[in-house]
Amino acid sequence: MALIEAHRGIITVLGIFLPLGFGFISLELWGERPHFPFGRVAMVGILSAWVVSWITFLEILGQGAWHWVATGWPIPWGFTANRLTGLMVLYVTSVSGLIHLYALRYMRGEPGAPRFIGRLSLATLSVVFVVLANNLVMLWLFWVLTGITILWLMAYSCASPWTCPTTRRALLTFVVGDLGLAITVILARFVFGTVYDAALFQRLPSHPVAALVLALSLFLAIMARSAQFPLYFWLTNTVDAPTPLSAFMHAGVVNIGGFLLARFSPLWTAVPAALPVIFVVGLVTAFFGNGVMLTQSDVKRSLVYSTVGQMGFMVMEAGLGAFSTAVFHIMSHGLFKATLFLRSGNVGEPGLPATAPSSRDRRVFLGGLGLTALIFLLSRPLWPRVEPAILVVFVTATLAQAALVTLKPAISPLAKLAVGLGFVGILVAYLKEIEWFTHFLAGTITVLPHIPGEPIDWIFFGLVAGFSLLTAVLAHESHRKDWRYFYRLTIYSWLLHEGYLGDWIESLIWPRVKPPGPLS
Repeated sequence: MALIEAHRGIITVLGIFLPLGFGFISLELWGERPHFPFGRVAMVGILSAWVVSWITFLEILGQGAWHWVATGWPIPWGFTANRLTGLMVLYVTSVSGLIHLYALRYMRGEPGAPRFIGRLSLATLSVVFVVLANNLVMLWLFWVLTGITILWLMAYSCASPWTCPTTRRALLTFVVGDLGLAITVILARFVFGTVYDAALFQRLPSHPVAALVLALSLFLAIMARSAQFPLYFWLTNTVDAPTPLSAFMHAGVVNIGGFLLARFSPLWTAVPAALPVIFVVGLVTAFFGNGVMLTQSDVKRSLVYSTVGQMGFMVMEAGLGAFSTAVFHIMSHGLFKATLFLRSGNVGEPGLPATAPSSRDRRVFLGGLGLTALIFLLSRPLWPRVEPAILVVFVTATLAQAALVTLKPAISPLAKLAVGLGFVGILVAYLKEIEWFTHFLAGTITVLPHIPGEPIDWIFFGLVAGFSLLTAVLAHESHRKDWRYFYRLTIYSWLLHEGYLGDWIESLIWPRVKPPGPLS
């Protein structure tokens, strides 16, 4: 049995490593030579990895998971493939294949395009091995390699990575995340005596305080890579990067955090004190990211902050113990956002100026908000049951979105009916998909049992009620410039300038040097 699993592991690892590694090395060394078929080399590499990913995924469905640990290495070396990792590897190679195909046409004629595409293959390889690694040491190594490769790609249009503000901010955030994951590795090795996931989960109850520190340090790494507040600014300053890189970061790199939240679900279940922290960080990130998105007129900046907000929602779901829902969220959002970014590369028109909402828009918004809050409050007895709670969340979100469209007077009744039926169809489809994901990943993700009256319930209820009340008060239309007007302008200015955090933190680490004055 062990020999069969070793053969399966070797075939999968080599089948992905060899084509992507050969593509990176060949394009890095010989890609700039005349008549070198770098496009064919890159596409053959990523397509080969995609085919191996499909074979691995189907094999997992038919024969079950496998675990391969190589012996004789100075560091722990091994891989694990189960339904979660197999699905994520297939997702990463599929999205990366589309991005490779787009990049070949998008960057045609650009200097250094072969090296850029080769490094994109290396980034894909590192993300795949982050998913497949079965111990924390390998996870940390490929985690760092992913960050280095992304910095390498970000510096494509810069003379040096250190002179580019985008790479400096990303480097600062990545170092914070790498240190958090390094602390996790050190605690696992020297306190719990193992770096392998399965053994670590079994030993967590023996050291509860160390387990909490380990969980929070791992979540710090997730915050840095998934652009959680206040470590979001590295992602929002990548709008000047080539469009294929933007699509890969928003569909692949930032989703690594969501994958780790699901993969380490036994850790969060064993250390439930970390879940309220995860939920609050996700909630603040969702509110901040979507708020800033509404103030942006540039297409790519709006998409970037949309990703920040969606990553906040994904972390919120994990904080509530809905790990399967978080996996579904990152995959559906990643495919959607990659398509938007690839399409945004064809948009050359300047952004339209923002217009102030009319009084009817405010009434429609307040009506949708009140309806959402009412349904939310009435659904309180259903919270102990997971499925009705998920249903209520989706119904309230659907009604809030539908109210903004169907209540507008310019839309005909037939169009309103079509929009309403469309929202209902989307609601049913999403619920069925989440149900399928929950059953599909049931053996690989720990389900957190919901106990009525837990602190997370009251945190969730209080924050939702507080944000709803604050929004209702500030959105109230007033004909005089009272305190509401002042706070609206203050919040809008803070969101418009993206919280001022990125420039301030960068100035602390890399002080700006004033240019010399004119010669006398």
